[in-house]
Amino acid sequence: MFRLLEKDFICFVIAYIPEADICENYNPTSIAGECVDPNCAKFHVCTFHVKSVCRMQHCALPHTYDDAHNMKVKEKLHLSSYTDSGINKILRNKYPKICMTYGCDTIEDCPYLHICSKFCFGKCAHGLKCRFGHSFRTEHNAWILKAYGISEDEIWSGSPIARGLTIAKRIL
Repeated sequence: MFRLLEKDFICFVIAYIPEADICENYNPTSIAGECVDPNCAKFHVCTFHVKSVCRMQHCALPHTYDDAHNMKVKEKLHLSSYTDSGINKILRNKYPKICMTYGCDTIEDCPYLHICSKFCFGKCAHGLKCRFGHSFRTEHNAWILKAYGISEDEIWSGSPIARGLTIAKRIL
């Protein structure tokens, strides 16, 4: 399945599987790796690794999908032939990404949100003095959110969706 971001003559195609997700119970902030749902259909993997930001030398959470639970989820989602890297990409595509060159010259055709990344995680200390935007309601951001099927009312600073955002490594 693919997600299309279309605007005038611009089109971006992104691999996307709506059912593919990371188990929130497996990635709590206090106790790592505990999901008690025997029917959990989500991946048990380190969220930070999926986002390419895990810096733990000896992370307690898996960075692969080869254990029994994740193999079952891969099979259910028809992802058995996918590499770990491919599954990570699909999981990262669940939510829009934040433009790393915020204010880039290609705002008309940039497929990323133009917003303060720290604001998204509820951690911007600059408030109104911040040089980056703090609104999901700009014309550009509204286009991106619409393409992902996210209403502007579902996303706010610190919301589960905002916390799921990642910073784009580069322009597509």
